[in-house]
Amino acid sequence: MTRQGKKVKALYPHPFPEFKLDPEKWLGVSFGADRIEGTSQLVPVVGFVFAQHEYAAKIHSLVLSWTQGKHADEEKYIRVAVIEDTDSSYIFFCHPNFHNPTTDELYKQVEEDYRDQGIVPEREAAMLFLGKRCDIGPGSRYKWFLGRYQQGVPVKLEFSVANADGSLSPAEGATSIVVFDVLFSKKDDLGHDDPLLALLERGPFDHSGNSGSLVN
Repeated sequence: MTRQGKKVKALYPHPFPEFKLDPEKWLGVSFGADRIEGTSQLVPVVGFVFAQHEYAAKIHSLVLSWTQGKHADEEKYIRVAVIEDTDSSYIFFCHPNFHNPTTDELYKQVEEDYRDQGIVPEREAAMLFLGKRCDIGPGSRYKWFLGRYQQGVPVKLEFSVANADGSLSPAEGATSIVVFDVLFSKKDDLGHDDPLLALLERGPFDHSGNSGSLVN
């Protein structure tokens, strides 16, 4: 919580990495589908693709810290978003949600503490956005995936490592996370209050796998 004059700000800091981010070790994004054993039902899969198992495990631990350690994020602590801002590329994002049960509890408590003073605290959060721009080339599975995906359906977020022959292997010690807040959108269709819009307006995300932070 911070105070500026008569203004009070309730600031929730989402976990930040305790290791150095290395964009060069984040190679890309994968799209696919897994069949549920014993059924014909398919589960949509979106994944990080890394160069090293060790770095994949670090990012996995960071994302798990955002979900409160849960591998099925039914309370929507995080969001996976894929935003098209050109005809030939998209930006993949994974980030904490501004609203979740933990942050809402904090904000409500601070608001209750200041209710008698007639002060309504401003809600803010400090968070990291993992973002990477990817080209939509002839071999990309993005369009294939997008043509089959139904908005609002949870996805399985996987963590993979690229092999020398171009195939992918599951990252060691990085099990998948089911994400229930998923967005596929064009940049121009983002809501005016979507934090991704503010982040994109600050500058372009490139192919290096950079990240951005935002106090919102």
